[in-house]
Amino acid sequence: MVNDDTRIKSQPAPASDSSIVAANVPAGTASEHHEIGEQNIYNLNNELANGKRKRDAPSTIAVDHHGITLLAENKGTADKSRSSWVWNHFQSDAATGRAICMRCLEVKKCQSYASKTGPSTLAYHLRTVHSLMKDGYKPRNRENGYMSRHRTLDSDARVSITSDLIDFAVENKLDAGIVETDSFQKFCRSLNKFYVVPNTASVVRAMREEFDRSNELLRKLISESDFQVCLTVDNWSMKDHFVMTMHWITAKFELKNAILEFMYFPLPYTEWSTSELVLSVIKDFGLQSKIRAITTDSGSDILSAMTRVKGEFHKDFGLNLNEQFRVSCICHVINDSVGNCMKLIENQVVALRNLLKVVRSTLSLKELFSALTVELGASPEMVGPPELDVDMRWQSTFVMIENCYKFRDAFNAIGNDENLREKLGQHKLSDSDWRMLKGIKDFLCKAHFCTVSSIGQQYVPLAMQPLIFDMLAAHCQSVIDDTSGQRTMVVKKAALQVMDALNEHRSFMQSRLAELALILDPRTSNQNSSTDDLKLWIRAILVANYGYDSSCKDEAMNDKEFDIFRAARTQEEIASEGRVDEIDDFFYFTKIGDRTCKDAILWWRQTGSIRFPNIAKLARDTLMIMGSCVPSDVAFYDCADFYRPERVGGFDLEQSVKLRSWRSAFL
Repeated sequence: MVNDDTRIKSQPAPASDSSIVAANVPAGTASEHHEIGEQNIYNLNNELANGKRKRDAPSTIAVDHHGITLLAENKGTADKSRSSWVWNHFQSDAATGRAICMRCLEVKKCQSYASKTGPSTLAYHLRTVHSLMKDGYKPRNRENGYMSRHRTLDSDARVSITSDLIDFAVENKLDAGIVETDSFQKFCRSLNKFYVVPNTASVVRAMREEFDRSNELLRKLISESDFQVCLTVDNWSMKDHFVMTMHWITAKFELKNAILEFMYFPLPYTEWSTSELVLSVIKDFGLQSKIRAITTDSGSDILSAMTRVKGEFHKDFGLNLNEQFRVSCICHVINDSVGNCMKLIENQVVALRNLLKVVRSTLSLKELFSALTVELGASPEMVGPPELDVDMRWQSTFVMIENCYKFRDAFNAIGNDENLREKLGQHKLSDSDWRMLKGIKDFLCKAHFCTVSSIGQQYVPLAMQPLIFDMLAAHCQSVIDDTSGQRTMVVKKAALQVMDALNEHRSFMQSRLAELALILDPRTSNQNSSTDDLKLWIRAILVANYGYDSSCKDEAMNDKEFDIFRAARTQEEIASEGRVDEIDDFFYFTKIGDRTCKDAILWWRQTGSIRFPNIAKLARDTLMIMGSCVPSDVAFYDCADFYRPERVGGFDLEQSVKLRSWRSAFL
């Protein structure tokens, strides 16, 4: 091979039928010989290309240190087989007979072909590598490097594009069979014409390999990390599926979550079947010693199942979990409490529902209603009649009542129309009916607001539970104690029933764990009559679980160097410094809630972890506890697109849901 350290020297040409004259190379160093040899080849190529030298001119033989003898020119008449224009750019090795490209030698490369290689192959090399054709140079392709020479992708580029394709399919919940559709392949060719789209089997195989790799990464993360986790457990009875999610906060105070299990789990749900499934997943991922809490709904089967899980933990692992390890989902608590009272107000709602059905029954009434909303000033633009509520969904009933009450003038105008009186019949509502509906609307409004607050975000902190409980309890009590006459007896009975249902969940919604989460949330004030007891409680937790030493004061407090600000303090302030530790400082700092804080975890990342490093450890293991099962519900809703009969990819639904979750957790 001719390379950078090639040494050119003169050598007699081998005997052949044609006379060969060896050019004498002047004496000199090896590097000089190298330069002379390259210059001779370069000049010879230029003369051949420009037609200034014919093929019967004297030949020059150049030999490198590997012994390759280049027969640059032949004396005599040219071979008929070598009359093609390509031989103006190829020369034969006198020793081996291989055709060597002189253009490649110019860039210190050596590309050779067998002596029997045809001119078409040599022309293809000149055209693709050197952009050289018979009639001269041609413009280079936009693609460079490997693609332009070989009309294909190298292995690294192909693997990289395929990996991006898998990411795209998983992230957008696409079926693996999409790669064999004509439209997708056409799209890929328009992006890169050299990329060969893999078939469905290859994509499924790549997805399974990525699933195994992500599964291994998640297990490694759990085994090597020191964080505690919160689990959420829920069943999807409509599709007979079970889901368990895991939530944790990293050392950098970043909230992460992952789906541990998503599998087919048919009815009936019993204490034994549910508890066995929960225990098997926990043991499989090695989470026995890392569980801080499990958030579930309030169903009877799940309550008894969690009791059995607690007993098995104590029996098999010696873990003494307290009663607070199970957290009730705040959304289920509100839904159960308010849903039960809807039977008391059903009679008043039925009359409104029947009126709305009549108005929505014909196109003419819909158009009349839309025109009346603008004419009566209820809306700046025409809107149709409100939507009907959904059975067993009290929130949809509230929305229907609220929207109908907003347009009550339009309903009354339609009811007063003599032409429509016969059609409406007894469905017209009186003023007393509207007042009663307003009372129902005002009563349900507070519960609706709390529900929206708890389901409007995927992260529902545990600190919300005592706040929502206090808000709903105070609201119900105000309705019960109302003496203004604006609350009907029906609404008061409904409020009393909601209050009784809330009291059944008081122990969960106002637990010590929820109180701790509320203290660690900087958005709330920590100034109350039991502050000293709370300080002792948190100090005891830090000493027992995190090795906190309350006798070690802050270095800044014990600094004996002169400080003008310290010197300006009063004697009382100086004396009190000796009694202040991190817990005292935290309670003083959060004496007034931070109204500018929108995210408690972000506050601890930017401020709390720096100023209160010991309490930050407790906050990290507390604030990740979910106050609702919304993450589990999100997993169910998120996989709804996977339920398609035309899915033919062969990659399991369960694996697709978990892989998508795991990849997001590692970003």
